[in-house]
Amino acid sequence: MTAMKFFRLASVALIAIVAFAFVSSLSSPQAAGSDEQNIRASVKDGIKADLDSYTLPSGAAPGRLNAAQQATLRSQITTYNGNHFAGQLKTDRLAAHLAWLDKVVHGKGAVYDQIMNTEKFSVDTVVIQGDSATATGTYTLHFKHAEVLDDAGNIATWGGRGTYSFTANLVRVSGSWMVQGLTSSEVDVQVDQSAFSGLDKIPAATKSFSNGSDSIPVLP
Repeated sequence: MTAMKFFRLASVALIAIVAFAFVSSLSSPQAAGSDEQNIRASVKDGIKADLDSYTLPSGAAPGRLNAAQQATLRSQITTYNGNHFAGQLKTDRLAAHLAWLDKVVHGKGAVYDQIMNTEKFSVDTVVIQGDSATATGTYTLHFKHAEVLDDAGNIATWGGRGTYSFTANLVRVSGSWMVQGLTSSEVDVQVDQSAFSGLDKIPAATKSFSNGSDSIPVLP
């Protein structure tokens, strides 16, 4: 073998090694880590957007929303569902939020959030399998709910702080991770008696909240 031929073969081998290393890096833990970061962000953004969606914009009141306020809420609901959810969950959440908006427009009987602050949010585990993933974690909320009692706009309120666990199933859609399944359960609720008013005027089942339950009524 001539020196020139040996040099050419060595060069080809070196190029092959570099190419292999580059391809391998695409499936390396670094790439997986990037996916995990995106999944964590998608879950947090999706849940927070879902929670925030039942808060009315400044100056808006149930039963008294003007056309511009209604259009803004409808646009926000449609946009955030499209940005964060996929599959049947997207269909179900969109339908639930639009039904909620209809109740708010009507006024009486509508339940909405006066306060909804996410104080803590933790994604504890992320498991990735190809274009699917599962994430679990917890979040803590400071909240104050309100229900419209009558056509005059009188309301009852209740609130506190609650910690909830969640499991989110995600799917990769056009390169982005979207939530396609979401369940949550109450871990602990601490009521804030100062947030309570008018509960004597709404169904007795609702009053179970004063004993530490946030199960009735629950926003969609």
